[in-house]
Amino acid sequence: MTVATSDKAWLKAFDFVAALPVIIWLTWNCGLLTLARRPITWNQYTSYRERGRWSSPAIMDWPLQKGVLCTVLALEDLAVVVLNTHLNPNYRGSWSSDNHYARTQVAQLRQLAEIAGAQPATALVVAAGDFNIPRGSWLYDEFLALSGLDDPLAGDLRPTYRPPPIIPKRYALALDFVLMRAPRLPGLQVQADIRFSEQLPLIGGGLGYLSDHYAVELRVSWAARGSEGAAIDQRGEAPQDQRQTGGD
Repeated sequence: MTVATSDKAWLKAFDFVAALPVIIWLTWNCGLLTLARRPITWNQYTSYRERGRWSSPAIMDWPLQKGVLCTVLALEDLAVVVLNTHLNPNYRGSWSSDNHYARTQVAQLRQLAEIAGAQPATALVVAAGDFNIPRGSWLYDEFLALSGLDDPLAGDLRPTYRPPPIIPKRYALALDFVLMRAPRLPGLQVQADIRFSEQLPLIGGGLGYLSDHYAVELRVSWAARGSEGAAIDQRGEAPQDQRQTGGD
């Protein structure tokens, strides 16, 4: 997620923030941003070793320092590891194994798989972001096999990218994922969906899309230890239908 510094007032709605600031066009921006309502106990940014050919359009991505922002959240006695990432785009829209953009993506995906695999088996691991590879492609399949992560939207080919009119419609693909690996949790339930694919009211009037990418929503819930029937979701709250309510 990219956020200009002038747009940061809304960040006050979140108590905890982890970010990678970068300079683009002499303006401080946020290359990767993770917001949380639960305490962040640790975070670290790792740049991808493979960044693409400097003699290709990939040079435009070099200032963005593409990589992985690893954030660890404290949720009761469970560690939640969020791997926020943004891979290099494939400027030709060809994900064949002999395409040099795809080879760059393979190297980045394998590094991301190493980071995911290094996380404790007792942690809930979530890898999310713009992967710039199509769901169901060989790069996607290889990454899931190497990382041990699962895709709650596996088989869902609804596009998450909305190309502008000058870009061919064939680029409208499922490129954004929220993948996960969960330890043994009682009553584990996982729900995922694509959000904000429609135009919404804008401040100042009119309608518009929030981004050229749609959001991928992930909800994970499980039974709280020592409390039958109660559950905690990924936001650190009991799901609405399981919260205790008072009053007449």
